[in-house]
Amino acid sequence: METNVNRRPMGPRFTGGLILGFGLVIVAGFAAFHAERRTPPDVAAAERPAAPAIRLTSPGNGAQFQAPADITLEAAVEHPSSPVLVEFFHGPIKIGEASAPPYRCTWKGLRYPGHYQLTAKLGEIESPTVWVWVDREPTDDWVRR
Repeated sequence: METNVNRRPMGPRFTGGLILGFGLVIVAGFAAFHAERRTPPDVAAAERPAAPAIRLTSPGNGAQFQAPADITLEAAVEHPSSPVLVEFFHGPIKIGEASAPPYRCTWKGLRYPGHYQLTAKLGEIESPTVWVWVDREPTDDWVRR
């Protein structure tokens, strides 16, 4: 076989089951390989167990409360087995838990105004964050328009 000035082989060459040359690619034994290869049938979606999921249904995102506030948190759970333990959090602080439907807890006596980040957890699965706002107690010097 001739070589060019850069000492590279010229013409077709065989490399790992592929014959490369003159712009053509031929895969040796491709059809025979796939004819003998058998893959197991895919399990129907209805037969697959549902992945666990959780979301806060109450309070809604952006809910506003007046201090002192009692906020009831409720979660909807989609889990293939029972019983499950749902934990409720404000940031990293655990507020409460529930082990039977309806998955609910009440955060009582929230006196400080501000915005609060609420989540529910089902094991390691965390619900989307819900933000709530607590306004300060109204006083006589408030002017309402």
